[in-house]
Amino acid sequence: MPATTIPSLQQFMLRARVLGFYREVLRAIRQSHNRVDMQAWARSEIERNQNVQDSKHVQYLISSGKKMLDSVTNAAVIR
Repeated sequence: MPATTIPSLQQFMLRARVLGFYREVLRAIRQSHNRVDMQAWARSEIERNQNVQDSKHVQYLISSGKKMLDSVTNAAVIR
């Protein structure tokens, strides 16, 4: 059995932020008319970036994802 590495506190907290953001995206998708496409997009983005290790880059991805989510949800409210 391979030895598993224990994540640092920063990594643990960053992972919690990523999972929280993913849950936020899924909640927003439930209210969307285009559920299937948006859910596939969100899943592909998470999977595409799952191996990013740099904490600054992960924080950047979360913040840019939140901006995208806000623009999508605000556009849906305006219509």
